[in-house]
Amino acid sequence: MKTIKLRSFVAAAALFTLASHPGLLRQTGAQAPTSSIRTRVSVVAANQRCQPAWVRYVAFGTQPRDVVLGQVGVENTSFKTITAVKLEWKVYPNPEGIKISLSYCDAQPTRGDSLLSGATSLIQLQSLVPNEICNIGINPLPLQPPYTRTVFVDQPFLRTEDLKSLSIDGPTPKIKYVVVMYVSEIHFDDGTVWKAASSKQ
Repeated sequence: MKTIKLRSFVAAAALFTLASHPGLLRQTGAQAPTSSIRTRVSVVAANQRCQPAWVRYVAFGTQPRDVVLGQVGVENTSFKTITAVKLEWKVYPNPEGIKISLSYCDAQPTRGDSLLSGATSLIQLQSLVPNEICNIGINPLPLQPPYTRTVFVDQPFLRTEDLKSLSIDGPTPKIKYVVVMYVSEIHFDDGTVWKAASSKQ
């Protein structure tokens, strides 16, 4: 049963990524065109459904050429109201990154050394109630999802500039790296704070 659920999750994630952005995501070589960057990197959300909040989706849509990721959706899966979150991203070789992204709720998560990493500042959500999903992104949003709650941020979550140190050599475009996006810190309205153990990976 666990294997079937895992396969379903992988299939759904792959379909959403492909549907949202045919070129997938990006990566950077200092002298490489944006198109090359976008065809070598895939951005996925970590499977944190067992934790108080998780990145429900990553969205690409119509966004500036230098932006790798400008929009995510965060879902409150806890029983408390969330007032703020911090997001982080880590870059891994493909396919190791996919395995890591799927293991966040495992008893023994798959761990690996990231090639690059970054984090947002604390994003104020006011009051995200249990089971509510909030769109977080640049203005205008690259993609209009079916959720009404939106919080705008000043900067994209990931730019091609952030990935310029990655090697994209090779004659055939293919996914070479995986960027894993996850919720690393949560502030609740009762004053408590949660931090993801996976942020130490």
